[in-house]
This record gives sequence, C-alpha cells and structure tokens, in this order.
Amino acid sequence: MKIVKPLENYSKEENDVVCFLSGPCPSGNKWRNDIISFLENIEKDKTLKLDKLVIIDPFRKDWPKDDDGLKEQVKWEVAMLNETDILLSYFGQSKDPKDVFPMSIFELGRNMMNIKEKFGNNKINYRILPFAHPDFALFSHLKFQIEFLTEKWKTPITLESTNKSNMTMGSKILESYVKISK
Repeated sequence: MKIVKPLENYSKEENDVVCFLSGPCPSGNKWRNDIISFLENIEKDKTLKLDKLVIIDPFRKDWPKDDDGLKEQVKWEVAMLNETDILLSYFGQSKDPKDVFPMSIFELGRNMMNIKEKFGNNKINYRILPFAHPDFALFSHLKFQIEFLTEKWKTPITLESTNKSNMTMGSKILESYVKISK
C-alpha cells in the first residue's frame, strides 16, 4: 500500500487502485489516520495483499493560509481526483449549518458526475463511499441529493451514517479494492 500526501507527484500505474479520502481537512485528520492504520494492520497481518492500493490523503498540518497555497492544494487535489477509483467522502459532526464542508461536498458531487461521464452505465470499476456523522448539520439534505442522483443515473450509492466506525469505512475500501483489482 502506498500513501500519497499533498503536493507529492503521483502517476497512476496500470493496476493501481486509487482511493481518495475526501473530508474536511482543516478541522482534523483523526478519521483518516484511523482508516490508514486499519489498512496497514490488514497488510501487516498478511490478511490481504494491498500492494496496488494507493491512498490519497489530502490532509496537511501546514494548511495553506494564502491564496497561492490554497490554489496549489486544490489543483493537486483535482489532479488526484482524476486518478481516483474509490472516493471515500466523510462528513463529520457539525451542528451548525454554516459549517458544511463545501469542498468535501464539491468533491462528492464532482465525482458522482464523473462516474456518468467516464463510465456511462458501466460503473463496475468505480466506487463512491459517502459516510456522514448522524449529527452532520445537513445530513438529510446530503442524503436527498445522493438519492436523487443515484435514481436519475441508476448509480448504486447510499449515504451511510456513522459516528465512530472508521473500521467500517476501511472495510468498505477493502471490499471495493478486492472487486476492482480482480
């Protein structure tokens, strides 16, 4: 398994399965670290060979404060999203509707549209895994949008509610990895 961090150069190789961990970055990274640790333990225990799994982790401790740094980060993220086979979107706890993680919502919507553009009705090798904390302020709105688009495009995507199951999110990545890498 390979972990790609912000601004690192990465070019997808033929059999790579790329998973982008989408979610609010400035507010924390614990959920990403937990997922990566879960996957590393699977690999260490030799339960499953993850040699072609590439995790794109956009979190950085030195989050850009100026426009140029932010543009560089966003350009890098868009380039990595273009390589993505699995998009795991996580919307954490947020009681205030003003704190809705707009970039994460953009990434989810962008990739739902990319499925239709890239694969049409043949979506076998692409997975979107949206998760939201039950206390995410716009949970019902997000669920409605996902249901609307999945019905319109006949794309089987379901918003899952989770408040602590990083293992569940990690398991979904593994399940998708196994299906795609066959």
